[in-house]
Amino acid sequence: MCLLPTQRRVGGLLARFGAAFGVMLLMRSSNSKNLSGSDRVKTSPLAVQFWLWGQDALTGDLEAQGFRKTTNPEGVRVAHTRYASNLTGKGSSIYSKGGFGLHSSAAWLQTALGVVVYSRPKEAFFWLKSAAGLPELPAGPRELDFAAGLAQLQPFVWAYEAWILRRYIG
Repeated sequence: MCLLPTQRRVGGLLARFGAAFGVMLLMRSSNSKNLSGSDRVKTSPLAVQFWLWGQDALTGDLEAQGFRKTTNPEGVRVAHTRYASNLTGKGSSIYSKGGFGLHSSAAWLQTALGVVVYSRPKEAFFWLKSAAGLPELPAGPRELDFAAGLAQLQPFVWAYEAWILRRYIG
């Protein structure tokens, strides 16, 4: 059976809704105070969310939602991770909207207390005084409890995913 473009898009949206719902459930249920190492990977919904944001970058949805795209020609020097063999960020763009920033290697949010940063290569959250130099982390950043960092990003992720659903489903 050959699917029409509209049918493929609806199928993709249903898959996205399922993934977004799973992300929401995981974010809600991640009450662990001190997730570590392999437990972070098993319970972190951010691997899925980064994949979704990557798809949105390709389709133009991030810019349609008001993100400003800037190129990052320097790249980000990070180690090899399970997600990709090249997370140096060369060619990756930085997307920003308000106090939220996004790159293939990190997501960050400006808060009243500072900047909450999720580093994909380190699979951890950090507190920074400013967003200067991101997506690269400065030397000696202060690590933030994983569940607390996730809770900081949760409202933004939920609002963004709700916008995606309204955009395509109505």
